[in-house]
Amino acid sequence: MSRLRPRAAMLAALLAVPLLAQNEPAAPAVPTGVPDAPAPPQGGVQNPFKAFDRVAYEAHLRTLGATDAQLQQFGAHIAEFGVARAADDLVRALKPAFDAAVKQSEDGDPKAALSLAKVLAETPDPVLSGHMRYHLARVFLDGDDPERAVEILNEYLQQNINRTPLEINSPDLQKTCRITHAAPSRTFFLPAPSSPRGRDDSQAA
Repeated sequence: MSRLRPRAAMLAALLAVPLLAQNEPAAPAVPTGVPDAPAPPQGGVQNPFKAFDRVAYEAHLRTLGATDAQLQQFGAHIAEFGVARAADDLVRALKPAFDAAVKQSEDGDPKAALSLAKVLAETPDPVLSGHMRYHLARVFLDGDDPERAVEILNEYLQQNINRTPLEINSPDLQKTCRITHAAPSRTFFLPAPSSPRGRDDSQAA
């Protein structure tokens, strides 16, 4: 495990991106469209990532209890914060236990991973669990456990790919499509859905 310490330090530095405060000045308004699918990787490898289907995403969340008001707010938040942050906020509103677990991670609570794992185990839905796995992987990276983070990312690629707009937010998650299983030696950058990186990428429509 000691050989992973330098990489863990690098991961911690990469992930040291503060979450966007709710009272922070709004980003410039942009069209509410969503980005195109990521460009196919070079080398003849087929890219499994598809363009985010906002219509299908909203329809699915409506079956899980999303109201008209929440979906209208989702659209407004796409323009204000980017699709990754907007989608994550909507899922957190629909799943209070998930929201509480994410707040624990934001506060640096050592129980955050356990809370996220618990709510994930209780959530079979592939859209909701995609958001949960993304956050759980970030918690493991922050906690200097890249091997567990890679396990969660592999689960995401097997069970949640193309279910959420979080893939738009993380180019390094896209890179895992080039290999069968992510290796613990890989360095991943998983920005918070509310990070400036995520907002910029999700607005590049």
